[in-house]
Amino acid sequence: MSTLIHILIEYWLTLAAVVAAPLLYFTLLRPLWILRRTVKRYAQGDFTPPPREIHYGIFRPTMRHVRSIGAQLERFDAQITAEGFSLRAILASMIEGVMIVDYAQNIHLVNDTLVRMFDFPRSPAGKTVAEAFANEALCAAIAETFEKTTPTRIEIALENSREKNRRRHYEVHASAFFSDPNVGDAVVVFHDITTIHELEAVRREFISNVSHEFRTPLTIINGYIETLIEDDLEDRDHALKALATMRKNALRIETLMEDILIISRLENRTQRLDLRPTNLRQIFDEVAARLAPAIAERHALLEIDWHTAAETLPADERRMEQVFANLIENALRYGATDNAKITVKAHVEADKIHIFFSDNGEGIPLADQPHIFERFYRVHKDRSRNAGGTGLGLSIIKHIIQAHGGTITLESAPTKGATFLIQLPVS
Repeated sequence: MSTLIHILIEYWLTLAAVVAAPLLYFTLLRPLWILRRTVKRYAQGDFTPPPREIHYGIFRPTMRHVRSIGAQLERFDAQITAEGFSLRAILASMIEGVMIVDYAQNIHLVNDTLVRMFDFPRSPAGKTVAEAFANEALCAAIAETFEKTTPTRIEIALENSREKNRRRHYEVHASAFFSDPNVGDAVVVFHDITTIHELEAVRREFISNVSHEFRTPLTIINGYIETLIEDDLEDRDHALKALATMRKNALRIETLMEDILIISRLENRTQRLDLRPTNLRQIFDEVAARLAPAIAERHALLEIDWHTAAETLPADERRMEQVFANLIENALRYGATDNAKITVKAHVEADKIHIFFSDNGEGIPLADQPHIFERFYRVHKDRSRNAGGTGLGLSIIKHIIQAHGGTITLESAPTKGATFLIQLPVS
């Protein structure tokens, strides 16, 4: 009897184990395993929803909460990704250089514009500001913005490897922000203001040059006026000579003012071109006829080789007349003192009219050639003023040609004369 009872107990225990094992597995072990696997994936950044396999058991409410947490994490991740993409897109599209540094001035982030701006071989992220820029003023400004917690603005001048002979100027704005009182970062924005500095330098130089150009003839005129007052006009020959000199310098001032106004109008585009089909060869012949006495006085030889196809194009007749007159006068002024020769050639090439003006003078030094079209630039300063030049002729020519959509360039070698090449579009 006792044995039978033991057998029955073992049977029922075995049966209970067989029945309870699957129930324990599906209600406790498997849900727990799925729950652990899901939490592990979330910890690794994978927010894929878990399979809906827990329909009952003690972990069903927990799994529902885990799914809800996963959905929120997925939304947050998508939002962070979108904001990060937007931030990168904004930084990439900015024309200013931007970098983010911490309190120790370690660089954490820079945009591509800053890398190009300073010609870094690679991003300076990971370096300190001192290592990347080697500029004490910049480091001091960033330190100041952290200490005072107020935006800082400075101007600095730096060089990059591309332009070793040219210092670029930057306006730098630094602003700090703090995640807590002891931890902060600063956004540093670089504005390239080199062009503004250069324009300011050009403006100052222009004012200085204009003042100098006016001072010389005015001084001469005032000097002769004082002489005439003191002499009481007793010496008629001396008085006539003084008046002639005064008239010459007054005309020089008038010419200078007129040239300055022409350049100003051309640069500001307030001088509209009267474009119409124009015979360039005919304009040139008229200019040459008007300047024939000056050509004869210099005993200069004018050679012309003008192809028929290069005669007509849309142009402003009056302005092209200025171009030709200035170039001929320039060749006469700086050409050979004996047996001066001016050669003019014109032909069509690649839908452009090419016009060459050559002289057989002493040429233009290589050091002066890059500046030859600048306002008031003179290769031979004393000689130019004595000949009545204002120093604006070639600058006026350049602006007129550019207003026609063309270009003008110079080719010259010492002792071998100079050649100006004008290229004008046919249409």
